[in-house]
Amino acid sequence: MATGLYVKGKENLGKKNIDLIGDDLYVLLVDTSIYTVNLDTDEYFADIPEAATIKELELFSKNFVDSVFDADDVIFQSLTSDKEVGGLVIYQDTGILSTSRLIFYTDVSSVTPDGTDLTVAWDNGPSRIFRL
Repeated sequence: MATGLYVKGKENLGKKNIDLIGDDLYVLLVDTSIYTVNLDTDEYFADIPEAATIKELELFSKNFVDSVFDADDVIFQSLTSDKEVGGLVIYQDTGILSTSRLIFYTDVSSVTPDGTDLTVAWDNGPSRIFRL
């Protein structure tokens, strides 16, 4: 199972190309039978095959304290798809797929959307969504 920050995402955070609080950040559901994450080389939303994308929602109430990033839990309401959710991607939305930067990826237990709500409840432990 893969979980972690994209290498280029960390680089872009260090170069101040990504502002975790000020930028529009989204969580994207992906089908991992179509998208195989590569934390070392994937950099932009365009690196994820369009066929692997399921649905995305904006992150709200973002905060970054003591090197820990967190945001409100996300609820994908009445989610339906013929694809299986196997991973989550957090990315910076610039409005252009080729410049929207990937930040964080995590595998999740596979779920086939069946019209019910899918809640992404971030960890409430000390690392929250992720720690730098």
